[in-house]
Amino acid sequence: MKLSMEQAAVVIGKSKKTIYNHKDKNKFSYDFDEDGKAVIDASELIRVYGNKPDIAQRLKELQEPTNQNESVNTQNYTKKTTTSVKENEIVDYKIKLARLEAELEKEKTIKIKVEEDLEYFKEALEKSQETAQKVTLLLEDQRTKSQNYDENWKNSIKALEEKIANQEKDAKQKAEEEAKQRELLLAEKKDLSKANKVYAGLAVIALISVLFIGVVQTGIIKISF
Repeated sequence: MKLSMEQAAVVIGKSKKTIYNHKDKNKFSYDFDEDGKAVIDASELIRVYGNKPDIAQRLKELQEPTNQNESVNTQNYTKKTTTSVKENEIVDYKIKLARLEAELEKEKTIKIKVEEDLEYFKEALEKSQETAQKVTLLLEDQRTKSQNYDENWKNSIKALEEKIANQEKDAKQKAEEEAKQRELLLAEKKDLSKANKVYAGLAVIALISVLFIGVVQTGIIKISF
């Protein structure tokens, strides 16, 4: 007995989605009917899902009727099966709808998060650019100060060198002047020494003359002409 996927789902008490998932995963072997729809043999269904009382009962209800009552029962079961399939489809639709809504909500949340991240990174980028500009200005200011400092330092060194050179020049001139003055003093001392000697000689001569005159006057020494 061949069963459609919908009938197989009702027999094993699973949803239409479940039976199709099992089909796609090749959990059981199946064939195709004249319309190209997948069908599964009842024996294969029992092999895979077991010969449980409820499965056996549902399979029995799907057996071809032998009398009018069975035909009516089959029709009723078919209607019940169709209703169950529709209910399963509605459940599947609701599940899919809920999942879609959840995915939409998730995407909305992700979109909001992405927008917040973009805003955060935008602000961070602006702050980074401001910081970079401040650092650039600071470096330029420091470079200017450094250049001015170097220039001032060079000027100070140059001024100091000129001051030292002037001091050395003044010291040299002063030393030369002192040397000249010493030479003059020495010359004056020599001249003074000579004058003193002359004065001393003259004084001795004058003293001798005075003594001689006194002796002559006293008559100790007589001089005749």
